[in-house]
Amino acid sequence: MEIIGNLIQLTQEQRGESQNGPWVRGGFVLETLDQYPRKIHFSTWGEDKLMIIKSLPLGSQIKVIFTIESREYQERWYTECRCTNVETFQSAMPPQMPTQNPYNNPQPTQVTQPTPQPTPTPQPTQESQVTYQTPPQSTQSNTAMNTQNAMPQEEDDLPF
Repeated sequence: MEIIGNLIQLTQEQRGESQNGPWVRGGFVLETLDQYPRKIHFSTWGEDKLMIIKSLPLGSQIKVIFTIESREYQERWYTECRCTNVETFQSAMPPQMPTQNPYNNPQPTQVTQPTPQPTPTPQPTQESQVTYQTPPQSTQSNTAMNTQNAMPQEEDDLPF
């Protein structure tokens, strides 16, 4: 499991000796970033993890990866949140915005539509101008001359 919150308190560390050698245990309290913040106590085992927690200033935003374990002792149950790893964030980041993953912090981009440009009308050039000459209009005198010079046609019986 994992949770993000602010480090608000370090608890006293405990040291001891077992059959396997010396051990150290410490803890810290994390305040969640919810609408109604909750305080959760985490225990951590080992000098290396304890040094990481001690090096963080109070108020730092951290992500805690942890396990939850319950055990019975003299007919009473005790639950412990055991920290397995801690990730830190930059202090300038807003809540719940980790710096390790750039995909969680997208930068706003402004999309602009290109402004439509008027299309220029092609201007004719000297090379592309073609002038057409129309044939001369026939006048009545020309048609009369043409009919006189034309060969007589035979008349047919067709109605048209």
